[in-house]
Amino acid sequence: MIRAYIDDSKDFDESNHVFSEDVLKKANSYLVEEERKITLASSLILDEYLNSKGKSRKDLRFSDKGKPYIEGLFFNISHYKDKVLLVDSSRFEIGCDIVEKIKYSSKFSQKFFSFKENELLDKSADKNSLFTKIWAVKESYVKCTGEGISFPLNNLSIEFEPKVKVFRNGVEQHHFIYVFNKEEYFISIT
Repeated sequence: MIRAYIDDSKDFDESNHVFSEDVLKKANSYLVEEERKITLASSLILDEYLNSKGKSRKDLRFSDKGKPYIEGLFFNISHYKDKVLLVDSSRFEIGCDIVEKIKYSSKFSQKFFSFKENELLDKSADKNSLFTKIWAVKESYVKCTGEGISFPLNNLSIEFEPKVKVFRNGVEQHHFIYVFNKEEYFISIT
């Protein structure tokens, strides 16, 4: 079973919560107030999730690529502007991304997207939506595998018809992938 939790931090009031010194240090390192606020909101959501599983931050470990994990729990968190997304799975690794529609950039897509994806973009009537969906799936996939964006993203190729598929160096990967729009955001869960 996969569960997704989406929260809006617009009305988040930090004065009602106590944060660790590490979380406050990270949040206070941001110059933009919205980034500081979303960092605190994300931290709170993660803490509430861990608490619901009988765990805490001290149980967190990090892979060699920096992916947080706790043995036996499969979860991932993403945030963008004022939205926080946390997903968890009862049986397998999971990754997620939440992002607002991104303006298509040919220069960016030539660097990070596969030849096939660039062909799809060239033919697309709504380049911004397709560009955003491709990026969201790539991001959730590399978060799921724990590789992060250090993985050469142009070695991943995303197809959307008849269903969403990820190809890694030309080989189809067998992952559940779900992409959808929520308000003005695109969400991908891998």
